[in-house]
Amino acid sequence: MKIFSLALLALLGWFWLKPAPFDRFANQSFYEMVRTDPEALTNLGLSNNAPFDFYSGKLTDVSSTKIAQRLNQARKIQSRLKQFDRAKLTLQQQLTYDILSLSLDEVLASASFDYGINETGNTYNPYPVNQLFGVQNTLPDFLVNMHQVSDKRSAARYVSRLKGWDKKFTDVIADLKTREEHGVVLPRFLIDKVLAECKGFIAKPAKENMLVTSFRTKMEEASLSPSAVLKL
Repeated sequence: MKIFSLALLALLGWFWLKPAPFDRFANQSFYEMVRTDPEALTNLGLSNNAPFDFYSGKLTDVSSTKIAQRLNQARKIQSRLKQFDRAKLTLQQQLTYDILSLSLDEVLASASFDYGINETGNTYNPYPVNQLFGVQNTLPDFLVNMHQVSDKRSAARYVSRLKGWDKKFTDVIADLKTREEHGVVLPRFLIDKVLAECKGFIAKPAKENMLVTSFRTKMEEASLSPSAVLKL
């Protein structure tokens, strides 16, 4: 609730103090880019489990349709950014301008390749699933380390996110197949490493899986009984 309160004060201040047009643009652009990315919002700690929390029971949509929407959004923001005269901005605003410009350039440049992109945070990468990172390890890590459980509602949202795994992996697999059609395939010896990682993740019985054990620990720390889970 503390983070939510600070966010609310910042929003009120945004209206009352009437920040410079560029500052409003930068803030609006940031909101536009993250508002459809539930995982990013959780990573940023923005009003998790607060009254206006609309996202913490969802996973980030990585379907081809959503990716196309994000790219179109990035193009629009980049177009608006170029309307500002950088030389007339303050030093702090110029830094913000440069960071935003670089970020948008990377996203849009990555889309120039036939294999496209997987996520806006994964630019210039032809192999969104590889031996170092990918949905097979970032998603479990996200739920274990980033999703907080403090009451029944946040516990229910954890379960809701687990239910979203099927679509998430289905979309990632579809993306990998598209890349394969364009000849973009991870080297075989690295595929073997990814497969070994996946097999290791599902090797243990379900009750010993990290997603279950960490959830149990979170429930205990929140003083929630196992029966509460059955009612989620």
